[in-house]
Amino acid sequence: MERVDRWGWLRPVVLVGLAYLVIGFGFAQLAGRGWRLAAWGVSGLVYMLHIRYETKRDRTAAAAAFHAGLAAALGGFGLAVAATIHALTTATYRGTYGVALAAWPLLTGLPAFVVAWLIVSLVARRG
Repeated sequence: MERVDRWGWLRPVVLVGLAYLVIGFGFAQLAGRGWRLAAWGVSGLVYMLHIRYETKRDRTAAAAAFHAGLAAALGGFGLAVAATIHALTTATYRGTYGVALAAWPLLTGLPAFVVAWLIVSLVARRG
């Protein structure tokens, strides 16, 4: 009898979320506007690869979009946590960092969900 892994979908979501955190944190250590644009480009590539992975797993548009949005939200939350820790250790903490812990995941996850849903839906119609 084959064992069903009900939480197997979560591993790639967490790995992609960690990739966003590493990209955001790593590129932030480099100076200059060009590095910020490079971080966006690399994150965009990771995002598209994640959507492709989800569609290859025969996920519905809603499920693929949920996974892509959740990964982006996890990355946003990780960056908010990193920013909060940085502010606490440099004595520059303000109350807005607490807001960031909720706002950054929403501001990254919701658009990522909508765009992924549109992409997967359009690709499904064409193919």
